[in-house]
Amino acid sequence: MCIDALLRQVRHPARYAGGEVNAHEPSVDARLRVAVAHPDVYEVATRDVHVERLYRRWAALPGVTAERVFLVAEDLERLLREHDLGAFTLESRSPAAAVDVLHVVLPDTPAVQNVPALLGQIGIAPLAAARSENAPLVVASGPFAATPNAIADLVDVIVRGEPEDAVAILADRWLAARAAGLDRIAALTEVARITDGAWVPALHEADGAPHTDGIEWPVPDAVALDLDRAFHPTAAIVPAVAPTEPEWCVEVSRATPDAPIRYRSAATVLDLVDAGLAATGFERVRLDGPAIERHPAFPELLRTLRRRLAADGAALAIPALGREAQLTVLPELRRTAPDRPMPFVLTPDAPLDLDAPPPDAVAWAEAAYRAGATSIEIDAPHGADPTRAAATARLARAISEARKAVDGRLGRVDLSLVAPGGPAPGYDALQAGVQAIRAELGKRRDVRITGQSPGHADILARLRCAPRTVAAALIALGDAGHRASALAFDRDGRDDWLALDEAIRTHRTADASA
Repeated sequence: MCIDALLRQVRHPARYAGGEVNAHEPSVDARLRVAVAHPDVYEVATRDVHVERLYRRWAALPGVTAERVFLVAEDLERLLREHDLGAFTLESRSPAAAVDVLHVVLPDTPAVQNVPALLGQIGIAPLAAARSENAPLVVASGPFAATPNAIADLVDVIVRGEPEDAVAILADRWLAARAAGLDRIAALTEVARITDGAWVPALHEADGAPHTDGIEWPVPDAVALDLDRAFHPTAAIVPAVAPTEPEWCVEVSRATPDAPIRYRSAATVLDLVDAGLAATGFERVRLDGPAIERHPAFPELLRTLRRRLAADGAALAIPALGREAQLTVLPELRRTAPDRPMPFVLTPDAPLDLDAPPPDAVAWAEAAYRAGATSIEIDAPHGADPTRAAATARLARAISEARKAVDGRLGRVDLSLVAPGGPAPGYDALQAGVQAIRAELGKRRDVRITGQSPGHADILARLRCAPRTVAAALIALGDAGHRASALAFDRDGRDDWLALDEAIRTHRTADASA
């Protein structure tokens, strides 16, 4: 059966159709076919900046063609299984198992649980040790790669740190080793010896010690010291399915344990902003990176962005900017272009007190509105507790109504809730808490409530500390149909997350007993 016929039977066919604006046209003459993969569904994967950066980086290498494949939702997974088909790439709709390299992005969420399920959907053996000589090379990188023991036995190479430059060396070394007739393990050994940040778990004992000569341990992070010369995409795919407004993300700064904070120059940041907006048509720019307010040219950079974006009515999101820096900068930004209000999306750098919102929080919100802000994101870590619904609603109203002093209107507040307690009580509390807060707010449309996965931090922390033996449990969860998606906040999602939590607990207990 053809792919189009299958897509007519699923709920969200656009997830798998491909053909988006700025997607690459695959080359049939490439010396290396790469698929950038993500262990969550399309809507989540396309919001992950690591996917976009790696997709563009691989495609920029000579002789390389880059495609994408993401976790398949249950309805299409069932159809693929019925017709004995594997997951396919979005660009060419060819079997993802036929690529030379599968580069999996490891997000900083429990969706890393889905790595064996993703591999199974594609048709690749989940355990690296069980793969044939001609199986795709499975590479992994991303935020979770800093503590990757839980998935170490599922991948061939983990690139720690900043992978954009490392993948070029990795690709050349892998191709050269295979062309020389080296078997899979020998080729992986060559990759580990030459590529910065490359950890090949098969060459190391369970405690990390290498059992092969010439392998460095601990593996240092791959680091790009000069960000102006480091790779950064100049375009992004315009997603076919987007639960939130798409935005052009520009990385201003970067830090790793092995390197201090580094900054791109203001000129480079501005060039990237212009290039991305021209290529995508997005109406929102997000500045990304740690300690942006300490950029050497920070005030002038924001003033210049203010002038450029205000002319087009584009929004500027600076979620990493501390509240103190915002209060200093926002009045100046307002003076820069007083006749051209520009929407901002701002986030306080610390949770606000639910019971008694501090006066400076309202002053901060008013300053943001005066600078043109239309949307403010606030974090209420225990706001999902039904017993604190009134306090949560009071906080949201105070932030929204701070705009009245500016133009007599209400601002828009995005209220992010984190349920208290572990996964099970957390899911139940989230449902009850959201209902209680909505009841307090009544029919107000100025406050939008979103929920963070209950028990998310607890599960992720345990997953980071899990031993390599937990890979067997993750494979079993995938075989049983459990998926931990960032989109799953319903009762079915609750069962999946609880299964992951129980699997990690069980394996940690078993290892301790042994």
